[in-house]
Amino acid sequence: MNCDWKQWGEPNERGEKRYACTRKCTNRTGFTLHPPENITANCRFDIPKGSGTHLKRLLHWFDDKPCKRCEAHAAEMDRSGPAWCRENIALIDSWLHAGAWERKWWVPRRFFYPLILVAISRAEARQP
Repeated sequence: MNCDWKQWGEPNERGEKRYACTRKCTNRTGFTLHPPENITANCRFDIPKGSGTHLKRLLHWFDDKPCKRCEAHAAEMDRSGPAWCRENIALIDSWLHAGAWERKWWVPRRFFYPLILVAISRAEARQP
């Protein structure tokens, strides 16, 4: 979904205006003569906020480059919902262990359980 643009600040001496998204995302433009309808940007407010997305953000502390399989698992967690994640916490832990093993990290069993539970709790808090 594209941002809903609104002018912010005063125009500069050439009459160019700046625009900001009216949603809670932080997208802004520089000075431009183009009307905001011609500016396309993905609104960051619409990023999925499921358990997988939260877990990916928590794991960013360990490694800033998630693998493609990790991205797929995060998307599956987002689609399935927090209840499914809570029921399948052992499966999610095994996914994380496999990824850690590929990166040659030694982590004990159930090391990721607290992170998974935090991600699920954050996703549950955002549900309507």
